Amino acid sequence: MEEIFRLLLADDETDFREQFQLMHWGETVDNVTSYAYLDGDDLMIVFSYWRAEHPFPEDLGEVFVARIPADEFTAVLDRAADLLDAEPVR
Repeated sequence: MEEIFRLLLADDETDFREQFQLMHWGETVDNVTSYAYLDGDDLMIVFSYWRAEHPFPEDLGEVFVARIPADEFTAVLDRAADLLDAEPVR
């Protein structure tokens, strides 16, 4: 999984890696580079911190991996979208 992350990170000559970016908000607010891809029924999320002033310097250069069933991730996103569409509570 770390190898996949590093291959995607290194691909700066094509738009291939953009297909796998996850929650990319730009360099001004991000301190993480993250990609997601399917591995069977699971969504693999691989990410790494890059900002030099990251509060935990020992994390810099490490590749972290999260595995979640794809249907659970989809349910979380659906629920979040529903909450964003809901009428505000007064």
